[in-house]
Amino acid sequence: MSTLNQEKKTQKTNKLTASSYSSMDTVRTYLHEIGRVPLLPHESEV
Repeated sequence: MSTLNQEKKTQKTNKLTASSYSSMDTVRTYLHEIGRVPLLPHESEV
């Protein structure tokens, strides 16, 4: 039984890790994309 519980915990941890990488990749892509757009000069902001 102990081995089965350990396997379940490992699978749960692996799923959480995979989803963490997925959302980190999404954030990375977003930041990369917004970095392509030039910022407004001070005169154009108002």
